[in-house]
Amino acid sequence: MKYLIILFGMLCVFSASCKGRKDRQELKPSLQKIDEKSFQNGIGMKMIYLSDDYWVSAYETTKKEYYTITAPTKITPKGEANMPISIISSNQAIEFCKKLTKYEKENGLLPTGYVYSLPSEKMWRSYVSDAKYKDAVFNEYTLNGPKKVGTLAPNRLGLYDVRGNVYEWVLDWYQPNNKKWSRVVLGGGFLDSTLEKYDIKNRSGLLGAGATSIDIGFRVVLVPNR
Repeated sequence: MKYLIILFGMLCVFSASCKGRKDRQELKPSLQKIDEKSFQNGIGMKMIYLSDDYWVSAYETTKKEYYTITAPTKITPKGEANMPISIISSNQAIEFCKKLTKYEKENGLLPTGYVYSLPSEKMWRSYVSDAKYKDAVFNEYTLNGPKKVGTLAPNRLGLYDVRGNVYEWVLDWYQPNNKKWSRVVLGGGFLDSTLEKYDIKNRSGLLGAGATSIDIGFRVVLVPNR
């Protein structure tokens, strides 16, 4: 009888272990097709395919997405998961892209020969497209913070908040008087109260490569690894 009890206990442990492995397998990130070429990656980013062979995130990077990659054990406060991440330096944004590339590759979800990156300034200006001022989150009503990503309408490419909500880091350097300050930020932010800031020709930066601001975040692109 004693041996039967021991055997039964071992079977229960084995069964629980198998169930745990099954649960872990079921929780493994997966790539979900949105249409013929666009997809949702392993952390839920909606990646929109553009005609010149790269993808761009439909939304600004959210707090949930950022912490899933950089601090998996961190609990995002209730109601903030879909808020754009901010107070992030360009260095931190670039590091996020590297870690996201590694994460997607380890889970077998990374298209061959591609990496996640900040966009170039040229890319950003091309995919802003027909984004309207009326769909930009700005300080018209004395906002204290950004809105959840995708609150207003997208442009014709299906990209949200490319003008407004938070500024977005790009790879190019801001160099007034030939002095390298920081990467360029584009797009306007919720603290701005004049529409001139949202002009696609407007570009600015911060003093220092590690500098941050409450109204600066970023959006990722998936590009060939050159």
